Amino acid sequence: MRLLRHSIVIVLLVFSIGATWAQSYSSDQLKALQIRVSNYEAALVQSDVDGIFDVIPPRIVEDSKAVLNASDEQIKEYLRSNVKLSEGKAVVLDVDVDVANAATQALPDGTSYMLLPTITKTRILNAGETPREMMTTTTTLAFVERDKWYLLDV
Repeated sequence: MRLLRHSIVIVLLVFSIGATWAQSYSSDQLKALQIRVSNYEAALVQSDVDGIFDVIPPRIVEDSKAVLNASDEQIKEYLRSNVKLSEGKAVVLDVDVDVANAATQALPDGTSYMLLPTITKTRILNAGETPREMMTTTTTLAFVERDKWYLLDV
């Protein structure tokens, strides 16, 4: 998980350097993004590792596989084990990735990406304590690679 977080930080740094003119996306691309986001939200609430894995950009998966000398299935198993570790400690109740209020930006080379406001509602379960709910506000990075939308919670 640490490697994945470091990869995400690197991607963010690259994407944040000198945002310039951003292309607009077609209505078909935006519809595809909305479908992708809906599937991602459901995967998070259902702890669906395959659904979560599906939105991770291929470059991050490939880098992780190379560093860990692991297969796709081994990476998925690692994600599953992390999900299991959190079971009984935290439950994702709801995720709202707001495509309508996305900010479209671009890298200096003109490659566009979107920053989507995201609210996650979680129930925290600590032994011996009353469960409490927590809402976090983050941003989801969305971009197209190989004609498919990919998402990273940042």
